[in-house]
Amino acid sequence: MRRILAGSATAALVLVAGTVSPVRAQMNMQHPMEMHAGPLGIPETRMGSGTSWLPDASPMHAAHYMLGRWTLMLHGKGFFQYDWQGGSRGSNQLGIVNWGMAAASRPLGGGQLQLRAMLSAEPWTIGGRGYPLLVQSGESYQGAPLHDRQHPHDLFMELAALYERPVARNLGLSLYLAPVGEPAVGPVAFPHRPSAADDPLAPISHHWQDGTHITFGVVTGGVFTRSAKLEASWFNGREPDEIRTNFDYAGRRLDSYSARLTVNPGPRWSLSTWYAYLKSPEGLYPDES
Repeated sequence: MRRILAGSATAALVLVAGTVSPVRAQMNMQHPMEMHAGPLGIPETRMGSGTSWLPDASPMHAAHYMLGRWTLMLHGKGFFQYDWQGGSRGSNQLGIVNWGMAAASRPLGGGQLQLRAMLSAEPWTIGGRGYPLLVQSGESYQGAPLHDRQHPHDLFMELAALYERPVARNLGLSLYLAPVGEPAVGPVAFPHRPSAADDPLAPISHHWQDGTHITFGVVTGGVFTRSAKLEASWFNGREPDEIRTNFDYAGRRLDSYSARLTVNPGPRWSLSTWYAYLKSPEGLYPDES
């Protein structure tokens, strides 16, 4: 049995030096933003986690500002919750599930450059063991696998640069470089899905579908049209360790790879399929790939 009492707050704040003019600051935008369309006219609302795509009709809750040639975007979520999981394996916790993201975009070399940073205070607001979630599994704490709990997100969820450039009327190329980011594996990570606006908890399938959404070292290249994208990634396959406030580079290398095909046939649809090889993803079981 699961009972959750939660309150949520959505933040879209900006603090910058110099002259800043607001373009749009909407907290409940339901339509694509033509004025923020990217290469090939693809709307910003299609942007998911990493390089993944959402349906174009997905709402975006964010504040947008102009600073010279840069378009700045900030948004975030905070869910205050009392989580009670019943039964002999259950537990309870008072905590805050949260994240915040900033992105800065500008034209460059005939294309568009976007710089991203995504952070979370969950290492402190829900602790190293994470929050109770029956039958959930994935990652570890104090040398033991986590079961019936959802691990906290790392302080650094994404630090990345994305460059996209059209090379023909309906063809573009993309390059994603991320000291911390997400390879072309799985669907859009759950915090970026529209469903996360009302359901802050990770789905039970999280670790098996989008468990690579925080990866320390990612290179992704892609080719895309207005409705389809084919991409490949080279990345560090080891999942984050239990120290959630550092950069997990020691003893790591780009040793894993993936490919993903995404098709958006209409404004309310996004379909994807992928293949990935992960080298030693579990720190407790380094011989398993």
